[in-house]
Amino acid sequence: MKNFMETTNQNKWIILKDWKFWFQLSIAILILVALLTDYMDGMINIATKFTDPDSGLNMWQISNGNLNGYDYAGFTIFYFTFFTSQSNIFVILWCLISVIKWNKKSITDNDLLTYAIATYITITMLIFQTMLFPLSFIKNSEGEMAISSWRFINWFTQESLHLIGPLMFIIFVLIVRQKSSTIDTKTLVTKKIWVSFTYPLIWGIGELIRGEFYYQSNRPVGTQYHYFFMNIHLNGGESGYPIPGLSIPGILWFIIAILFILAIALGFFVLYNFIVNKRTQKQNVIA
Repeated sequence: MKNFMETTNQNKWIILKDWKFWFQLSIAILILVALLTDYMDGMINIATKFTDPDSGLNMWQISNGNLNGYDYAGFTIFYFTFFTSQSNIFVILWCLISVIKWNKKSITDNDLLTYAIATYITITMLIFQTMLFPLSFIKNSEGEMAISSWRFINWFTQESLHLIGPLMFIIFVLIVRQKSSTIDTKTLVTKKIWVSFTYPLIWGIGELIRGEFYYQSNRPVGTQYHYFFMNIHLNGGESGYPIPGLSIPGILWFIIAILFILAIALGFFVLYNFIVNKRTQKQNVIA
């Protein structure tokens, strides 16, 4: 019994000295703090409630004067059904499970699951950086840019959820995570590629159904869909949304986004497997 306790304590000490353990734990903590901070910031800023005289709908106003159309419960559902929120939650869960099961067998040993989550968070990162963040620099009718009203908390949460956190997780998967076996690229492409787009497909279908209900209910345009490129009803000239002066129909934005997301899902899923395979094979040769 004494030897068992000594061995257990020794193993715990070895784990605590492993920088990889702390690196992975820091990913989970950073993203969790950013996610909860962003959520609570949105909850706190829900303020005045009033009834829209045209539609008869109850509206809630946030601190910058924009309408969100949600009360606290509605905002909670809306927030946690973002692809961004869910993909980051996947990363948090993966990291926490891996940390808890450190040096033990767990679901995080599954390569397909790991590459899929890395791919999903890559979608979050690239879509934000290329299609969403640039909109913050576009001037509205009053000549102001949305980014000019960003506070420190906005920079922290948005960059943590869309850049720093995703990059840290991708680096961990590709460089830090220990591997002894590999998945053949041909096998991955011919038999396992469906894993890369299953969740985005399910989320996308759910988003279109949910958005259609809100569109038919005449909800505020900005809250009918989580992302402007998912709003197939959108007219580029309608209220200058999302890009003033650029009258691209919503269905065209949707097609562009879907093709882009599909390319990311398929390409990076295969690429991540290829990179890890090369690293693992090199390590095995050296060993």
